[in-house]
Amino acid sequence: MQQVDLTGSYCTPIPVFFIVGRGRSGSTMLTSLLNNHKNVIAPEESRFVQELYYAFGKVKKWTPAKKDAFLQEVFRGFEPLDIDKNVLKERLHKQPENVHLSDMLRQVYLSIVHKETKSAIKIIVDKNPKYTFFLRELVKIFPEAKFVHLTRDYRDTYLSFKRVQGMKGERKSVAFQVARWVYYHKEILRFKKNLPSHAYFHLRYEDLVRQPEDSLKKLCTFLNIDFQDNILLLKSQERTGTRQKIHQSLNEPLTDKKVFEWKKTLPAKQKLIADSIARKYAPLFGYELHNTSPSIMKSFLSYPMRIFAIFPLYMKKKLFKYKWLMRMFYALKKRSD
Repeated sequence: MQQVDLTGSYCTPIPVFFIVGRGRSGSTMLTSLLNNHKNVIAPEESRFVQELYYAFGKVKKWTPAKKDAFLQEVFRGFEPLDIDKNVLKERLHKQPENVHLSDMLRQVYLSIVHKETKSAIKIIVDKNPKYTFFLRELVKIFPEAKFVHLTRDYRDTYLSFKRVQGMKGERKSVAFQVARWVYYHKEILRFKKNLPSHAYFHLRYEDLVRQPEDSLKKLCTFLNIDFQDNILLLKSQERTGTRQKIHQSLNEPLTDKKVFEWKKTLPAKQKLIADSIARKYAPLFGYELHNTSPSIMKSFLSYPMRIFAIFPLYMKKKLFKYKWLMRMFYALKKRSD
């Protein structure tokens, strides 16, 4: 395992890009591909940015005691990061007292251990579907942040969730999954209205796996990095527990065999329900409706499950606006875990 070689990289803040969208859309796969690039850091999914924002978002003066408290909080997070604590401590204490929270968070990103030596880091890429409801806060933390919006056909997304075991809070119902698909992407489109055009990039999972070289070249241009052939290779990574179960397909070569799988395996009734829910938003991302005439009855009957799917996300979005509530929420959750 190697630490990042940061020779000369303290001078200019390293740009941070976020991959957002609904889960099961290929964001972990995309992160793995980008992590092959010698100038990119793309860590495993974690909530440390959110946790540290709620705990330290108002800090203006970073005293040694505050820096130590920040360090301790990094290692109390929900998803443990592979970080050398002494290395991170040294980097944090090198920061001036008037440093911005974003630069403290960059030190966390840059302290994550990688299998291969990373040098001359040009960008940091962080993916997390949960960021979809934290977008405005991300811009407060990283005003120059840019966003990669990853989409996948809503029917294939449903089938992917249906196959996977161990995902908390998810249901294997087509109405539930398509309602969440719509809600996630509607939230990103709302946010996009206030973004400059150069800060947003839409990428479809289907294009990524069917035309990987072309798709990744366009993405590299957006990320402002050179394209490297090795990012086309999907390398197997060591994952354990739930993450291993959820991301089993990443142990296979890059393939398009699951693109539009719904056409062969999804029953006609479920296709009708899915189209009735997604009919307004699917065409915006280039997804063709199987049923062009929506079923008012199917749409009406699916409402209880749709409300059940969306309500927790709505409450989460509201909670994210209040730092004190989120600090309390995280503290209680850590105790219960």
